[in-house]
Amino acid sequence: MQTTDVQHELGFVILYLVGRDATALPGIDFGETGRLAYFAGDGVVLFTGATYGLTQIVSELLDGEPPLDTDWETVEEGSVVVTGDLVLLPHPSGDTRSLRDLEAIPIVDAGPGTYRVRVSAIGREPDRNDVALRIQLWESDEVVAPRTLTIGDAFMPESITSVIAQPHVAPGRQPASRTLPASDVPLLIRTDFSSDEAWFALVEEVRLPAREIAGAEFVADVRPISDRRFDGATPEDVVAANAEGDDPPWFVFVVDSETLGGDDAAVLTIDLDDDPGSSFRVPANLLWLVESNLSLGNVDFDDFARSATDGVFRGFDEDGGS
Repeated sequence: MQTTDVQHELGFVILYLVGRDATALPGIDFGETGRLAYFAGDGVVLFTGATYGLTQIVSELLDGEPPLDTDWETVEEGSVVVTGDLVLLPHPSGDTRSLRDLEAIPIVDAGPGTYRVRVSAIGREPDRNDVALRIQLWESDEVVAPRTLTIGDAFMPESITSVIAQPHVAPGRQPASRTLPASDVPLLIRTDFSSDEAWFALVEEVRLPAREIAGAEFVADVRPISDRRFDGATPEDVVAANAEGDDPPWFVFVVDSETLGGDDAAVLTIDLDDDPGSSFRVPANLLWLVESNLSLGNVDFDDFARSATDGVFRGFDEDGGS
């Protein structure tokens, strides 16, 4: 096994794993992925999450597929076919005229061939300069579709921000206890891990400005949490996970299988205080209305629940609410 371990000063969030003979860098649609690794056949685009500063980059050339290392938060893998020596390139600056001008980041010595590539990361958060990235390579004639092995963050490259990374717990190894993290804004807890793409799309929709009043844009001010300790958690589990402290959250938003599988992406809203466990749903495009009014105390939880039809709040009648 070959291995390298370097601390590299990054100037941008993206890295490229390609053959040295590449004439163009792999392309990617920023609006369609929140992945760590985007496989383009002849190269891999890596979204490190680090927007500045030193990043630890470990690379390993292996004899075969390694066991999954659960110490890493997010792990993805796929295949790449290259005709030149593999190199890891930084995102080019505005004055770069040729890929030959880019100074490669040191990695293991891997020549032309077909490789399985497993990329692991820790710490992909906004404004971090201590992200760690590991690239594991092994030759394989089998070209496999990209897949996510574990996910402990939800990095959103189109805005160079991310959901705050949570401690990783591998599937099937969930601890018995869960605790809602402390937060200055309401939590958006993910309990369905069947589709990363659906989760990323839901988070993006929630973050879109939804309404403009008197020149001001309104958007739900929430903290998304993608933590596998909550995989499959019921509303009762979420209530039981409410943290003790001076100011625990008194309501929480939950993204479950019904949210991700429904036509209107109805997020479950759960009371954690007055009547723990009582709930109603709200479409993602109206989450701002519920969040802002509950956070400011303008409207009671029960008022929203009573205005719900078939358990879903779609707005107030003309003579109710604010």
